[in-house]
Amino acid sequence: MRLAMNVDFELDSATGVSRYGTELARSLSATGHLRELWVGRDRSLGPGGLGSLEVPVEVYPFPRRVADWFWPALRARRSGLDAVISPGGSLLPRPVGPQAAMVHDLGPFLLPSMKAQQDTRTWQRRIERTVKKAALITVNSQSTLSDLEDLFPEACPRAAVTPLGIDHFPRRERSGRNLHLLAVGTVEPRKNYQRLIRAYRGLAEADPGAPPLVIAGMDGYRASEVRRLPRELGIESRVRFTGYVSEDRLQQLYADAACLVHPALKEGFGFTVAEAFSRDLPVAAASGSAIEEYFAGAVDLFDPESIPGMTSALELVLRRGVTDRQREERERLRAELTWKRCAAMTVAALERVL
Repeated sequence: MRLAMNVDFELDSATGVSRYGTELARSLSATGHLRELWVGRDRSLGPGGLGSLEVPVEVYPFPRRVADWFWPALRARRSGLDAVISPGGSLLPRPVGPQAAMVHDLGPFLLPSMKAQQDTRTWQRRIERTVKKAALITVNSQSTLSDLEDLFPEACPRAAVTPLGIDHFPRRERSGRNLHLLAVGTVEPRKNYQRLIRAYRGLAEADPGAPPLVIAGMDGYRASEVRRLPRELGIESRVRFTGYVSEDRLQQLYADAACLVHPALKEGFGFTVAEAFSRDLPVAAASGSAIEEYFAGAVDLFDPESIPGMTSALELVLRRGVTDRQREERERLRAELTWKRCAAMTVAALERVL
């Protein structure tokens, strides 16, 4: 199958969408299916990431608002492409032949107050267009597929689950210093940090010697509400917000952590959980959505709406660590959830719908 990828995601970014697009491109290139990368004039692939692929790069010749209306269709016909893939879910506006796009989660519809109104509406429109126009809609989990079925049942015949890979995370050593509990992700309501901070207060009251809580992530919507909560609860000295951190600094935070806690209310997949596996970190994670679907046997789960339940899970993972059974499950997942498999399932789904 001859495919082009419309690079509709941020390059060299730590987001899950960026990681998905980059790793999918690598695997499709390795199997010979990816024939072209389509990139805006304002972007540089750089020496690593997509820039390392031996795939022709085609640059949109005019500003996107102009070029999108005619150039992709001409390019697709000239190259004899079977389909165009948009990993970020931004379909091209004019017909270019069959298009495929991923819906990463339905949070903009299920939790519309979790982001700014304008951002929420932008993502809703993007998903609505994908549901209406895409020849293939890929989703990263059965959980997301179920949400799609509830909201857009007409899209189900064109939808396919293509589980993401976790084999891109190299195995790394822990420092053994156990300096902090670590949470990773943008500071916004969907990440459920306010309940986490309240749960951590319960932990700190029960065990004054517990490591501090570090929340690593850039400020997002309503971040100020989260940032002021430790002071209101009297634990300001025990909770630290790092803001955005470099990849090197993030890896040091993982290495020095006693555990990872992932309290998000809704998650399409959960890369930070898989990254903790590569450090052999104990993980306390919210039940429901894709985290439970994929990682239930490899982490300790808690109800994301229960503050006492979250506190108990933190106490457990700090006291007990990673069990042998959890390590076995993590090894199984590492062998099963590969980018090669994700690419193969994407191609198979395209062949089915076309």
